Amino acid sequence: MKRLLLTTIAGLSLISTSAFAQASQTNSHQNVVSSQLRAAEAAYLSLGFRRTTTTGSQSLNDDGNATFNMPVIAGQRYAVLGACDSDCTDLDIKILDASGAMVTQDAATDDLPTAYFEARQTGSYRLQVTMYQCTSNPCYYQATVVSFGTPTPTPAPAPAPVAQNNNYDAQVTSQLDRVEEVANGMNYRRLFRSPMMHMDKDAVENYTVVLTQGVNYKIAGVCDNDCPDMDIKLIDPNGREVAADVLTDSVPIVDYLAARGGAFTVRVVMYNCTSNPCSAGVTVMAAR
Repeated sequence: MKRLLLTTIAGLSLISTSAFAQASQTNSHQNVVSSQLRAAEAAYLSLGFRRTTTTGSQSLNDDGNATFNMPVIAGQRYAVLGACDSDCTDLDIKILDASGAMVTQDAATDDLPTAYFEARQTGSYRLQVTMYQCTSNPCYYQATVVSFGTPTPTPAPAPAPVAQNNNYDAQVTSQLDRVEEVANGMNYRRLFRSPMMHMDKDAVENYTVVLTQGVNYKIAGVCDNDCPDMDIKLIDPNGREVAADVLTDSVPIVDYLAARGGAFTVRVVMYNCTSNPCSAGVTVMAAR
């Protein structure tokens, strides 16, 4: 009887220890996901985006998928950011409109998917998450949605005095500093930053940057309060446009995985400036 009791106690201890270890591992995976997502989200929040919704911590087995409702407002720009734990090497996200048609997706082989779109109509879209590769079931993940409303231009007075231009320059510099600081936390480093640009409406500036094949790049632009719309285009060495942000917004962001190396052109277009000139800057960051 005594031996049976000791055996039972030992068995319960083993179960308890195993359950505790499993719970600790789960918490560790969830913390990793949460930390990665906060770092990715911070870059957008610093540019004026705001969090719209989140899936919360979720888990899926290899090849599993889940779908979430996502309310959207016409004319607003959205970024959907995903992250998964260290046992997950490929997480995909897909955005479907109310009719079920695909709006955009990130189906690249990575564990930090990002998808951008501008809502054409107000309603409920669907966010589909697929755990494309999980080496130890289940894998934990989370997705968050941030949005940026189309700015409404305000009437501008006569051309700004020099002091105000200086303030706008400082504003742009500060925003670029924050973007690069957040990107550094996401394991990106600055490759290039433009000098301060003072651009009239419809003006274009071109900068040459040398990109390396297979490297991920983030290109972010910032302009001052009198600029409701600035665009960024990336031109490859053959003169072809390979990536662009031409939405109506003042914080263009381009993500690009270089399919080839060489001298690329970053083209900045001041699509709208309500009080010429507008201060602007652009930074190019490369994944380490």
